[in-house]
Amino acid sequence: MPSEKSLIIRKSLHKPDQPDTRPYPIQRKEWEDAVRDVPLPTGTTIEKRQIDHIYCELIQCDIVDASTLIVYLHGGGFVVGSCMTHRLQVAQLSQACGIPVLSVNYRLAPEHRFPTGLDDVVNVYRHLIETTYHPSQIIFAGDSAGGGLVASAMLKLRNNHIALPKAGILISPWLDLTLTGDSIQSQRDNDPMIIESDLRYTASHYVDDALLSDPLVSPVYASLEQLPLLLIHVGEHEILQSDAVRFAEKAQTGGINVQLKVWDSMWHVFHAHAPDLPEAQQALDEIAEFVKSL
Repeated sequence: MPSEKSLIIRKSLHKPDQPDTRPYPIQRKEWEDAVRDVPLPTGTTIEKRQIDHIYCELIQCDIVDASTLIVYLHGGGFVVGSCMTHRLQVAQLSQACGIPVLSVNYRLAPEHRFPTGLDDVVNVYRHLIETTYHPSQIIFAGDSAGGGLVASAMLKLRNNHIALPKAGILISPWLDLTLTGDSIQSQRDNDPMIIESDLRYTASHYVDDALLSDPLVSPVYASLEQLPLLLIHVGEHEILQSDAVRFAEKAQTGGINVQLKVWDSMWHVFHAHAPDLPEAQQALDEIAEFVKSL
């Protein structure tokens, strides 16, 4: 049964009628301006870093174990979003888990189309394991397109025989840019945020049509053997619900330990509403339990 608070928040969510075709620099600035002054949890610190020429932010709050690092990949359809837009989510994740989180400002399309952003993530990870951390000390996490990049990065690392991180956390991941999942239609009227035409428009700026089913673009089409432990959260009412479910089922068939949870009546990346939304805080707490159990 959804909480009363979820019903209130749901009414405030904006679902577009058609894709936002304004220039992406305008959209990016608008999103950053909207969250620029949002307060972070007390005690949060932000350390700006350049790793392999990629801007990153090391965000820490209530650190208990500094020997482990979460590498976080923000959402935004591969075309918008940044370390700034996701600072609050990352700080809350650091606070819940008690470990530092490195937020990666991978380059965005259409200025930098596939595979540039993916290469940025892989290069940041390689720098970390070559200079500071053992792979077993790193956890990948990401939401939406960033959740898809978590899967893609692990696949690319595996394909190149590079040691994988200890685990991956995928929050409302976009894992099929061909948009063939059943939920694209079955949840169309239930999803309070996302429309299919916007996803298609965004995908067209990230990758050529001929590559939409490439396993590094749409990991649901990949062979999923030899991946680390995975935690996947998705909302019941997302049109992307099938991405998470199909990926989890395929990974399990490939012998991967996967924990999948479909959250009743929830929407895309509902975690962003913690702590005000009880379901979001519960989801964040469950992610923290997963991390602490590794």
